[in-house]
Amino acid sequence: MVNFNDSKNESNTPETLRDLIGDVKHKKVIGYHRISETTNGCLTNIDLGEWGGATVEIEMQTDNTGFIFAKHEDDKWPQMLYAYFEDGKVKIISSCNGDERGCCVFGDVFIASGHDGNYLWNFKTGEFMDNNW
Repeated sequence: MVNFNDSKNESNTPETLRDLIGDVKHKKVIGYHRISETTNGCLTNIDLGEWGGATVEIEMQTDNTGFIFAKHEDDKWPQMLYAYFEDGKVKIISSCNGDERGCCVFGDVFIASGHDGNYLWNFKTGEFMDNNW
């Protein structure tokens, strides 16, 4: 596991999700989801009001996909989020439908998969689709 806190912060002060992706620049509603674009150019369906202050660790899965573990100080277990990276920067952070299953890239689409369906993110156009059953 790559610990974001050790690799990016020499003072060893925990880095937060907000430090990683910035503040909300604007939001749009798609179906039942609020999709935010951040000041660092990241798209996410994570509520930064709730999770922005959580400390993070990153575990790379491939060159451009990985997991972000976000944890509040009082939480027993971290929240696992899926991430898509371009040139070492986080471009998409996504939750999933139901229990975690994995994430991958297919063409221009980042797929965050859970047992109840998938969230599909086109990282070229910024489109989001909830494909659940």
